Amino acid sequence: MTARRRAVALAASTAALALHAPALAHVELTSPVPRSPGAKKTPPCGGDTRGAPTLVARAGALVTVRWIETIDHPGWHEISFSTGGDGDFRVLRGRIPDRRMTSTRPLAYSARVRLPRTATPTPSAKRVVGTLRVIQYMTDRDPPTLYYSCADVRLLPKARRSSSRSLSSRGQTREARYVSALRRPRRRTVS
Repeated sequence: MTARRRAVALAASTAALALHAPALAHVELTSPVPRSPGAKKTPPCGGDTRGAPTLVARAGALVTVRWIETIDHPGWHEISFSTGGDGDFRVLRGRIPDRRMTSTRPLAYSARVRLPRTATPTPSAKRVVGTLRVIQYMTDRDPPTLYYSCADVRLLPKARRSSSRSLSSRGQTREARYVSALRRPRRRTVS
């Protein structure tokens, strides 16, 4: 191969790698939307600062977390949550097994987790904003390498029972009866 052809081949490979660089994120949250694309090695959230919440949910809600793995490494994944400004993460689901990638396409993962059951705002804040985090533990290194991807979540207090939600004799709330009435087909009168 001539020097000119080698230079052209090298330029083409460099351009191809540059086009695929965003895919080299190792692991990335897809739902809820992360603070920034890709995952980073700096704990606790890759050095990304808090942004606007991309998920609003009730305390204690069961939510589905989705993420992709773009570079295959043996190990596992962990989902955790913090209500203390990225400082007090509590594991919601740990040691989610890593699966072997069989192609160059990203490998999709999902897991259902229950958010913390309490969401009491501090006196200085009117709402609770927490952080949902996915960590990729890569065990092919000693010590293991970790990649972090985080999303900001607004936790609403659990719904309180009130007299407006009292049950009827058939066990339905007033709102449920209203929705049920809307779903019933209307009778048309023909004159």
